Amino acid sequence: MKFKKILSIAVLIISSPIYLTAGEADKAVTLSVMKFKAISDKDIDFIGESFTDAITTKLTNVKGLRIYERSQFGKITGELQMNVDSSELFDERTVQDIGNIVAIDYMTLGSVTLIGDKLKVALRLVDVKTSRAILSKEVEGTYPDDVFDMQDKLAMLVVNALDIKMSSLEKEEILRDPTNNMDAYDFYNRSLAGTSNTERIGLLKKALDKDPEFILARHCLAETYSDNSEYSNAVSEYKTILKKNPKDFKANYNLALLWFDMGTLDKAKEYLRNAASLQPDNPDVWYNIALIDEYGNSGARLGPDVDRSKVEKSYEKVLSINENHLEAHYALGVLNALMAQESTDINEQRKLLEKAVDHLEKYMTIYPDVFNAQEVEQNLNLLKGSIKQIDEYLKD
Repeated sequence: MKFKKILSIAVLIISSPIYLTAGEADKAVTLSVMKFKAISDKDIDFIGESFTDAITTKLTNVKGLRIYERSQFGKITGELQMNVDSSELFDERTVQDIGNIVAIDYMTLGSVTLIGDKLKVALRLVDVKTSRAILSKEVEGTYPDDVFDMQDKLAMLVVNALDIKMSSLEKEEILRDPTNNMDAYDFYNRSLAGTSNTERIGLLKKALDKDPEFILARHCLAETYSDNSEYSNAVSEYKTILKKNPKDFKANYNLALLWFDMGTLDKAKEYLRNAASLQPDNPDVWYNIALIDEYGNSGARLGPDVDRSKVEKSYEKVLSINENHLEAHYALGVLNALMAQESTDINEQRKLLEKAVDHLEKYMTIYPDVFNAQEVEQNLNLLKGSIKQIDEYLKD
């Protein structure tokens, strides 16, 4: 037996999919490196972002540590997003709210002060669950001579505070200078202050002309190409990075998402699998693998040739890593509603509808102010109404 109301629910919900645009413990610690505030008597506002990017890059390939980048904060809206964009203003409530939504364990907050050639960086490492700083340090030096050493010290302070055990190779990578060519570094820094993608691309290409091994600049160039919709150029830059270092997680992950955006799902899944082998406890990697599983040979999302049970297991794997993964709960709510619509067994229909309700209610509990809250609430009411209809039918 099928219910027309179930059909309308599934179609309504599925019309609004959500897409993600990245120790010795059993699961990786999740950290977000927030943008450092720049304070200077010079016109070099880029210095805060420069430190942010450098520390993020140094920590990205540390096993046991998962970096949740600021670019992934798109799901945060309103006043909370304003606080993210001015991270030095975070209060205890904001830290906890952000942690609940994006499921991070720690975040770094800080500032970079440059007066004359005297450089000082203040860093706080905050436990999101308690809003308490487990690390508060200042590192001082001379600009530009000590910049790289200071970035190394800050990255190591974070790793040590989190008690993450690193291999000698990982430590070597953290302590590696991004470039030995200060002209290249100057072009890179100037690109961070660029007012257009075209300007940034030009400066980054000059940086790489000076030092083709400047991986931080090449990552930045690939991302800027992508932002500028120059996807083939972005793919080329990521391939260059991976040719030099096949274990670069960020390059594998971002290249996978590029292939996904371009509709080349087999290549997207290949690079996501590479990323998963490097960070097996990264729920966002597995979420995107599950999302690709939704597309069959026809290219239609959840078309008739798609194995629903396989997709369901893929999303359940995400929740086994992070039980509060917002998008996975939403996706499973959509999927279970659709499976209920397609089932011819009334008891199975009821079971699937209950699962759909459970996931969508958790979705709303995690983030009550989510952008599609009204739509989800409407569908929850319809789903619950369908369960009631089934119960009345079975009673009769």
